Amino acid sequence: MLFLKEAIKVSESLAEILLQLQSEFDLEESDDYSAHTMIATTIDNLTNPSLKKIESDISQLLAVNSQFLKAPYEWRYQECFAIIRGYDGKLDVLRQTYMEGVDEMNQVIMVLCFSQIKIYAYLVNIVSLLKNIHEKRDFL
Repeated sequence: MLFLKEAIKVSESLAEILLQLQSEFDLEESDDYSAHTMIATTIDNLTNPSLKKIESDISQLLAVNSQFLKAPYEWRYQECFAIIRGYDGKLDVLRQTYMEGVDEMNQVIMVLCFSQIKIYAYLVNIVSLLKNIHEKRDFL
């Protein structure tokens, strides 16, 4: 639905471009019937009033800030949160479960990061102690 919403948004602009193309190249029906017919049909389809109804229906289902994104992680997130809250109870439960899973993963990542930092600090202390021992031994 997100992709369809974005496609409908650009349909009018695309129709205008095709109209300019048609007039710029003076594509009359007699010149190249197949090209003229194809462009005219495409313009008719892109300016079909039912697209506005479809866009309106989609807009009622989708959250205001939802949009089609190309990055896989962002796309999955949008896919989960694009439909407005309260539309479907099962979807709301799914969202909550998803967010709990993401929070748990973030906590595990933080624990691992802090563990790595502690290990690094421990190793730095050991190296420092070994240097001190080595320096004292050389001093004596």
